Amino acid sequence: MRLPIDIKDKPPTLRETSESEHFTMHYGLRNPLDGKGLGSDGVHSQRVIDTYLDALEKLYKTFTSQPWNRQPPVTDLNGKTHVYVFNSLPLTTFDQRKGPVIVLPSRNNEPTTKAESNRAASEAVHEATHAFNYRERPYRELTPKAWHWFDEGFAVLMEMIVAPHNPDYFRFLMDWIDSPHIPLDHPAGWYQAGMFVSY
Repeated sequence: MRLPIDIKDKPPTLRETSESEHFTMHYGLRNPLDGKGLGSDGVHSQRVIDTYLDALEKLYKTFTSQPWNRQPPVTDLNGKTHVYVFNSLPLTTFDQRKGPVIVLPSRNNEPTTKAESNRAASEAVHEATHAFNYRERPYRELTPKAWHWFDEGFAVLMEMIVAPHNPDYFRFLMDWIDSPHIPLDHPAGWYQAGMFVSY
């Protein structure tokens, strides 16, 4: 999901930071060994953060390699994309100082550890795709509105390509099969558009 809004400051409770080559992740812990935890705004394990960073870097490598050969996304002055993890829906938005900013959930409702990791990886790949697409279609311009459905479908396609053994995107198949009458540019069809884009 992409939103054309500004994030002025990160939530002040996200005191932990982890970095990879191209991303800076801000988060907090649910139950830290010292001090007060963040409850549902915190992650239960460093494994969640590692899963996010691994998926983000895989997407980055895929996009900047053949056959895509995409330019790096718009970033802060240090060349990093900022990611905030707390109890939120996944989304990509815009910050005047940092460019595209990714928000990822601190938890999901999957019943197993494996399913939780699969969903986390898919959401990270999906949102990072929006960060890359921002360079081509900045949110504040009028033209990108016509491409919104394609950006969502393309993000689902990248989930399939970057993590081919991750079945998380299957959640969109049922609506694709059951609702062939819904136009792809209708909000109810954006995610199912990934099937169309893959064809």
